[in-house]
Amino acid sequence: MTFCKNMKNITLLSISMLALTSLVSCGSDTSNDERQQLARQLKASANESALVSVSRFTVEGVTEDKTSMKSRIAYGKTFHVKACLSSKLGKSLQYQTFYVSGENFQTVERTTDNNSCIFWDEPITMDYSLPNTYLPMGDRVITLGTSANISYDLKLSMNQYTNSIIHRNNYVMKTSLNKSRLSSNEIINVKNVKITPKGFGQVDPRNDNLIIDQKVVVNGCLNLKANGSSLSNEFVKARLINLEKQENGEEHAVTEMYDITDGQLDESGCGEIKFYLEHERYTNTRRIPFNLEIEVQNETLQNAKVTRGLCLYPWSNNGWIFAEVSRTGKCEKDNNNQRARLFVDEVNYSFLGHDNNNGFHLNKNLDLVIEKSFIVKMYPKVNYGNYVHHMNPIEPFYQGKLKLEVYFLAPLQGDIDLTNENKHKFKLISVASREVDVENNLLKARIDMPIKFVDMPYIHTRTYAAIKLSPILREGDDPRTAPRPAWAAGTFHASSKTFHSILHTQLQVTDEFEAKDYTNTKISKKMTEMVQLENYLEKLSNDVKGVTKKDIIAAKLAPRYNKSSEAIFSDELKKHELYDETIKVDHNGLNKKLIEENKLTATEISKLYEDQYDAATLAKLCGTFFNQEKTGLIWKTYSDYNMRKCIESPWEFMMITPVSHVQEILSKPRVSHSNTIRISKSTGSGTYFTENRRVGFSHGYKTGVGAKLDFKIPFGESSPVGGGVGVSAGYDWSTSWSLDKSNGDNNRSDSGQSIDLYAEAITLNFEARTHQCFMIEGTSKFKAEWVSSQMYGSGNHGLGGSLQYVAENNPIRYKVCKPKAGKERLEETWYFTGEGFQFNSILRDRLGMTENQYTMMFRGRKTLYKFTDFLSKASSSMFNIKERKTQSPDVYMLDVYKNYKEAFDSNHDLIDDQAIPGTVEKYDPIKNGGDHNFSEDNCELPPDEYNHASVDFC
Repeated sequence: MTFCKNMKNITLLSISMLALTSLVSCGSDTSNDERQQLARQLKASANESALVSVSRFTVEGVTEDKTSMKSRIAYGKTFHVKACLSSKLGKSLQYQTFYVSGENFQTVERTTDNNSCIFWDEPITMDYSLPNTYLPMGDRVITLGTSANISYDLKLSMNQYTNSIIHRNNYVMKTSLNKSRLSSNEIINVKNVKITPKGFGQVDPRNDNLIIDQKVVVNGCLNLKANGSSLSNEFVKARLINLEKQENGEEHAVTEMYDITDGQLDESGCGEIKFYLEHERYTNTRRIPFNLEIEVQNETLQNAKVTRGLCLYPWSNNGWIFAEVSRTGKCEKDNNNQRARLFVDEVNYSFLGHDNNNGFHLNKNLDLVIEKSFIVKMYPKVNYGNYVHHMNPIEPFYQGKLKLEVYFLAPLQGDIDLTNENKHKFKLISVASREVDVENNLLKARIDMPIKFVDMPYIHTRTYAAIKLSPILREGDDPRTAPRPAWAAGTFHASSKTFHSILHTQLQVTDEFEAKDYTNTKISKKMTEMVQLENYLEKLSNDVKGVTKKDIIAAKLAPRYNKSSEAIFSDELKKHELYDETIKVDHNGLNKKLIEENKLTATEISKLYEDQYDAATLAKLCGTFFNQEKTGLIWKTYSDYNMRKCIESPWEFMMITPVSHVQEILSKPRVSHSNTIRISKSTGSGTYFTENRRVGFSHGYKTGVGAKLDFKIPFGESSPVGGGVGVSAGYDWSTSWSLDKSNGDNNRSDSGQSIDLYAEAITLNFEARTHQCFMIEGTSKFKAEWVSSQMYGSGNHGLGGSLQYVAENNPIRYKVCKPKAGKERLEETWYFTGEGFQFNSILRDRLGMTENQYTMMFRGRKTLYKFTDFLSKASSSMFNIKERKTQSPDVYMLDVYKNYKEAFDSNHDLIDDQAIPGTVEKYDPIKNGGDHNFSEDNCELPPDEYNHASVDFC
């Protein structure tokens, strides 16, 4: 056996080892495969009974690599380790060279010190997803520098959090190693979470902003979940995620933080994170589920996130109510799933007046609309349905814009409340809609209510004002986040200057009814009724949506007739049975019917159009009815008896009625004047004793031939006025002068009763395009009749009778018109009649329409005077009835009204002003005095010593 020449360093090996080594290395008779197999066996034998081993392994120090000096999170560490070697042969290993190698480890050369120890560095990259325990790291092989066959396999386990590495060759773990990695959502932890609302945010908190934001401060401390060490001075990002919105796919579900103290966490790993949290303030109050998500801006930590579930209640600024930390992510369900609703429970009205420049509106039918202006004052509120922090869920609406709608609803049958059952018995009188501003919880605004003149009786009595307050949606606003509108109704008294109304009808229908709400039949019925009533009012609101005040006025003034006012007037003339066909002529045609001396001048004709004529003009017009032929040789007189009588008193044979047919209103009506007229009707009884000595002289003129009324009133078969007032009763004019000389004593005792009616009048002045005309209507004429007589010496000279003149109807009527239409300045008067305006009564309901039976509307002075004359004639006829005792005036008045309404208001709806549409009947009682007074000659009062037997009167 020979030895290879390279086998020189044999002092440290045993003989057997040398033999084996020599055999493996240099045996000439051994094949290469055999040598390799033998080497493996030799190495295995060396490990089992290694000649070199590590007697002590320690970590001498750790160097951390960080991105920031303030950070406690190292992205890498370098362990400075020491391994002390020993030989099983007892040989010294001082100052020997060794190589340290391993997988993913760069081989280093180290020389042992005098303690046979070597030093090297173990660099690692921190992985914070690893658990806080010892985990195996790559093995290290320590190889003798002079012989690659002498080495030691060093098995290591490291805990990166505790900065320790253990030598596992001689150490057995008592428990199994936890090798599970943490996900990125488990690396860090947040503790001591506290959410505090800090008031309103950047959005103006005025109530008309549907979505506002709150300044929310989140306090919390972050640490590593593995070892609990704080994330000192780390930068983080945080956001709040609205899980409701996220689930529904809505926008703005995520709210990013806007500030963090000093831009990073403090030394303790704690921070104060600030958000502006959006809040849909009018959705149903509830605890809203949120996720608080915090992300560490550190790649070493894999941008780890931590999520904490929150339940936020943004309707409260109280911290302990505002937020709860939810470990399960579930929030307590709301008790009442109801969207917030605007709420108003009372309102004050103050009558501001009529705008003389813009408050009156007419159409060509002369239908009048009056704008009554009121100041409305109320304190709107918001009803949130339920609160968890207050018993009262109603809060003031402090500031913002709202849409105010006011509806005047009049009960047609005296109802005193607005309900679902009687809503069809109400008539919509007027509506106003406008945007209003609320400041300091006060809504104060002017509303202009356009009201038709013929609807005035309704608002004079009990009327309901239904008020709707609704939010104004801006562009981009979601209607689902807006408060529901407020609907409320209360009484309204337009005849009061100021009044306070309690809105006792409140409609508060929930968005959705739970099934349990319908288990009770009564509850179900009540809710259904509220829905139906609200739908009824909502329909009114939808009908006027987008409609302006101008549109409302135009709708109220929509023409009621397709015909012109002149055509309507002509149709009315045809209804008068007392007249023949109307003869239409112009100025020239009228004068052609008159003889030369009776022809009218231009001035006289002009005055006839204005109701300003005199008796002389009327006398000339007698020729339109009677024969103007004269007889006589020297003193010529009219041969026609009627002509002679008409010349003497023309006003008893004709009526002049100037009319203007309106074609177009050219200017805004303005108030000319207004006043109140008292119409009194009284009855009484009395006893008296008198002793009188009287000498008197009187002269008078009275005729039963009077002006016809233009209407007939049915009094019934038992009426003492046969044939109706229209024929038998007439206007009586009489004049008398007297001289009385008397003396005596008188004792009198009277008792009486009266009913006072009042007619409020307003006269408007306006310019219009009209066609001016005047009517010449015959009233009566005389007819010669032979009256037989059997009385001898009765003055008939034994002829057995006499020729007498009796009055009969004159059916002739003329209408004289100007050649064409033109501009004209007109005045017309509208009247509201009733009992007066004192509403305090212990027995009566003076606000009820059914208890105000004397209410009536008129247009035109002549129309009112027809009514007052009717009262006079009808009352006279009633008093002619034989009664044992005079009755209270209301007995007569009610019967008069009943008969009058049968003629003029058969529908009992008071929608007619009893005048011909579009036609103004002019009336000037001062300047047409000849039409109403006895005479305009030089007749004067008789002297004191007047002797009627010797002195002619006039």
